[in-house]
Amino acid sequence: MKLKNLSQIIEAINNNIVLLPHFQREYVWNKTQQKNLILSVLTNLPSSSSLLLKRQEEDNFRCIRIGMRSEVVQSPPENEAYYLLDGQQRYTTSFYAFNFVYIEETKQKNEELFKKIDNKLNKIWYLNLIDDSKYLFGFKNLIWDDKETRELLPDDIDSFLEFNKIKSSDIKPGNEMIDNVIETCNKDKNKPMIPLFMLKGHDKLGQLLQTFFDNRLNEIKLYADNSDVLIKILTKTEFKNGDTELIQNSVNSFYEGDKVKIKEIERHLSVDVDLKYNWISGIRVFFENQIKNYEILPIMMEDRNKAVKTFEYINIGGTNLNSFDLLCAKVPNFDLRAKVIEITKQPFVWFDRNDSINNDFVLTDAFGLLGDKNEQPSIEKKYAEYLSQVLNLIYWKEDGKFPDDNEFNSQILKSSYSLDKLDENFITNNYENAVKIVKKSAALLQVYAGHGYLKNITNNLSMIQIFTYFIYKDGDDDLVEVKKVLNLFWLSLFTGRFDSHQNQNAIENSVWLYKFIFENDQDVKKKFQDQNNKKLLNVEEFANEKMLTSQKCNQSIENNIFNYIRSCNAKFLDWDKPASSTNINIDTAVDIHHIIPLYSKTKIGESTREIRKNPHHYLNATMNKTIISSGANKTIGAKSVIAYHKDLGQYNTQFSYHFIDTSWSTVDLSQVADIKNIFKIRYNSILQSIKTTIDSSLF
Repeated sequence: MKLKNLSQIIEAINNNIVLLPHFQREYVWNKTQQKNLILSVLTNLPSSSSLLLKRQEEDNFRCIRIGMRSEVVQSPPENEAYYLLDGQQRYTTSFYAFNFVYIEETKQKNEELFKKIDNKLNKIWYLNLIDDSKYLFGFKNLIWDDKETRELLPDDIDSFLEFNKIKSSDIKPGNEMIDNVIETCNKDKNKPMIPLFMLKGHDKLGQLLQTFFDNRLNEIKLYADNSDVLIKILTKTEFKNGDTELIQNSVNSFYEGDKVKIKEIERHLSVDVDLKYNWISGIRVFFENQIKNYEILPIMMEDRNKAVKTFEYINIGGTNLNSFDLLCAKVPNFDLRAKVIEITKQPFVWFDRNDSINNDFVLTDAFGLLGDKNEQPSIEKKYAEYLSQVLNLIYWKEDGKFPDDNEFNSQILKSSYSLDKLDENFITNNYENAVKIVKKSAALLQVYAGHGYLKNITNNLSMIQIFTYFIYKDGDDDLVEVKKVLNLFWLSLFTGRFDSHQNQNAIENSVWLYKFIFENDQDVKKKFQDQNNKKLLNVEEFANEKMLTSQKCNQSIENNIFNYIRSCNAKFLDWDKPASSTNINIDTAVDIHHIIPLYSKTKIGESTREIRKNPHHYLNATMNKTIISSGANKTIGAKSVIAYHKDLGQYNTQFSYHFIDTSWSTVDLSQVADIKNIFKIRYNSILQSIKTTIDSSLF
């Protein structure tokens, strides 16, 4: 079968001729990426090539249906089939945008299909013919212009393209769903919409376009504002032999209610069928050919080894696949990705916030390792990178090596190391342990470091030292050691270890941690003591008293300070009202709140917006910020500055959770020097807390 254009590719996917090997990553494109590809197809902009491996008799890859991670498929051995190695996002997007998949005769079968399809793909894309005062495809005057349409660029039709999500309540037998789609398209006469899947040659497209045409023509005839449009139509159809003056006079009389002219023009438009035919067939033929002939030229390969090397080269060279995706390709006999998702969800032994052992500990919302809790589970990119790095570190250990070996360097963190060193047997035997190590590291941060989710980790490589500990730790987890690992994590973040040379420092931190915890190295201990006493929140151009009390610092150090503040108490009180007893839980949505507002503004929300405009404004200082729930932030934002200051004056218990003492309650909002002074007091309070916590745990 030829696989040179979009129509052929859609047919091949429907017939299980193009298959997706299980080791491929999940579908990850967001709506913007989907839209950009669709616009390229509609305007015939070229797409990059894809990579297909022709199936051989000995191939045993488990395959899944494109867009459905849970649907294992098998093309009959006697049929020609191809494995899609590169181009999954483009093939999947095109297939679901230009193809209607809910064709089953029963509601039950379509419901089963709905549950299998990735949520990102359960949608119907439409082209609107009207956007505000703009029209598409000659719809304004119902005159098709083939040349004009061919010259359209993505920006010209971007605003006309939209989608509707398919909901479970929309699922019905196939024919009923098609009828409902058509009903949606006709619902608003001022917003006629063409479903993209009909552009491929659907038998009901002509009927839909005819309805649009008739509605538009009636609208043109109804309102005198459309006289110029009617003149163009009559000129195009050679009314009055195309005589401009006669047409102008006839149109004027038509809108003035002249019955003779109304009858004459109506008869002419009803007899001249070419106008309607040309517009409807223009759209049908143009887009049927556009989609049929749109090229996504594949590189077709039969040599598996050469294909895998090409696959590795393409993906190391700059696309979004990561080393874990490539590792999955090395394990053809089972679905590594599905196994990782399954183990990630399982409970494990860890500590609760009160330090008691919990044999059935579960990460809140899986720490975001499997994506948004409202989406189908998929391995987040950062999680995939962590798994690859952990497998690399495990390989280093299994090879009889230790972090304090001279060869232990940043190469161990890279994709090339995974691809060169890790084979199918090693991955199969060690992936479960890798998942458990990442889960324990996530649990350490979620329980003891105020990190609710994966996205809260602002310095990705700071995790390497934590991974190293769990890899080399023998036996049960030791809470005293775990707390040491935690405080070494804080020490590295607050002394600027990840402000520059991150790869090098991540390796160096791992070496120091190993020597300190497992070898009781006194030189390393002295190094840590010096850092804690001299560099903690005191590094030029990173974070020090002057920076933190006078301006906005980089987002990383701010977030880490807020995470530390959140971690200091098992229960962290919100700021929704005086004497609040509301907890900010680990899964509570939070915002950044400016504690001292601009005295010159009327409302707190107005004050906050003004402050944020200037990163160097003294009220934008990190020490003037804290985290509060999004609900509390909304409530406070509506308050007047005077009312808010009154609340601040009622010093309450919850303020201490935010490292705010009684001096904040009495400060004069008009005195800049006094305000900066309380910022310094808060800085010293937070600094002393961090220093004491680290000191008591490590030394």
